[in-house]
Amino acid sequence: MSVVAKILVVLNLFLAIGFLGASATFLGVQENYKVQLAETSATMQGKIDDLTAQKQKLGKDLSDQRALSAEKQANNEGLTAKSEAQEEKFGRLSEVHNQLLGQFERLSQTAKDLQSTIENLNSDKNRLIEEKDSALGEKRGAVDAKNTAITEQKRLESEILGLQDQVAELEKRFAATAEQLENTDLVVALYKEKFGEIGESITGVPPIAAVVAGVNTDLNIVLLTVGRDDKVKKGYKFTIYRNNEYVATVVIDKVEKDHCSGYSQKEVERLPITVGDKGTTRF
Repeated sequence: MSVVAKILVVLNLFLAIGFLGASATFLGVQENYKVQLAETSATMQGKIDDLTAQKQKLGKDLSDQRALSAEKQANNEGLTAKSEAQEEKFGRLSEVHNQLLGQFERLSQTAKDLQSTIENLNSDKNRLIEEKDSALGEKRGAVDAKNTAITEQKRLESEILGLQDQVAELEKRFAATAEQLENTDLVVALYKEKFGEIGESITGVPPIAAVVAGVNTDLNIVLLTVGRDDKVKKGYKFTIYRNNEYVATVVIDKVEKDHCSGYSQKEVERLPITVGDKGTTRF
């Protein structure tokens, strides 16, 4: 085997080693890829430089060989064939050299792409952390609002219980007042059955009949169709009824010429007063 062939074999071995080194570097651990890539790039660059020097030397040797072959062409045709073979191998070596350069460039681009991907992943990670912190803050706010609502609900429930107790007490008082009123009506009825109508000299209030002309439930104002001309005075009480059924009692607090107004005594009111209901100062 000639010296040139040996050199080509060594070059092929170096190229194979370089290619395996580049592949191992590419498949290395992600955290060390930058260091490994730098080391591999430096190693490959050194090998490329060596290959370039060897290529130049081989070119020189090839030129020398061609010169020697030209000088000895007449006597050694075999050297011409070997020279052609060497030139062919040199062409293949150049092709491999170019392929390695292309692979090196692709590895460099892959490294840049990986770096960009890592930066994007870090950006997404930071964004997710910020969103998590924001969500935790919103959750804490929601928990505080929930606790506040629970506290307010308990307070309202306590107030409702208190109001329910007050309503129960008022219902008791209303029942007692209604019972007293019924007893009073019964006494008045028995009195009238035995002695006739109760005279003005006894009650001090003349018998006055009226009709409800207007009602303001929100302000508790009841308007009647009688006034000063009908001898109505402040403080008079009109018993309001409907179809001979007791509805409420209205106390007069304002008197005009032909009408008056007053308020309903809620504690003895049995039904809501409506326009058209009748009223009287005494039965």
